[in-house]
Amino acid sequence: MTSKLVDLRERIRNGEHYISTLKQNDPKRPAVLQKLASLKSQLRELEQGAGVSEGTPQPSDRTYDLENTVHARPSHKIDPRPDLKEDSGLWTALLELAAGYDEELCAVLNGFRCGGTRLRFGETRWVLRPDIDPSGYTGWTSQAEYDEAGAKYLQEWGSVLRAILDELTRRIPSQPAAQTEQVIQTVMQI
Repeated sequence: MTSKLVDLRERIRNGEHYISTLKQNDPKRPAVLQKLASLKSQLRELEQGAGVSEGTPQPSDRTYDLENTVHARPSHKIDPRPDLKEDSGLWTALLELAAGYDEELCAVLNGFRCGGTRLRFGETRWVLRPDIDPSGYTGWTSQAEYDEAGAKYLQEWGSVLRAILDELTRRIPSQPAAQTEQVIQTVMQI
């Protein structure tokens, strides 16, 4: 089985878990459902191309074909919003660094990314910034919503998060996008 199939299945499982935590009237729900439908469509196409049928037994949730898998990273360490292409690689690098410190912090940051948080270069280092979308489909509905979530979930991690962002900045300084992708690939091999 290809790594792309494994990754898609893991992303679908994570998306289905995430959707189960949202209320029916949550404004993010339609966008998540649409993304899940897209992922399931991609999975069906890949399975058909690989000759995998729906009745074929699938490996367990944590089984990886290490010889044919590009990476065996748990999905919470992979950017959950690759649709936000500009900083997707940076997010995977950030999540890897966070997981190296504490899995809970990694999970919290993963949730913030799902909500539409971006990495932007501030005055001296990478910083977290919300994408604002009043509809709530692609980002946070307001700065106030982001600030409230930050106070609730990120405040306790303040000094650790600053240290992790400093380390990310040390490894991946602000550069033009093309150079940043090349540096990210190098960092991910460290």
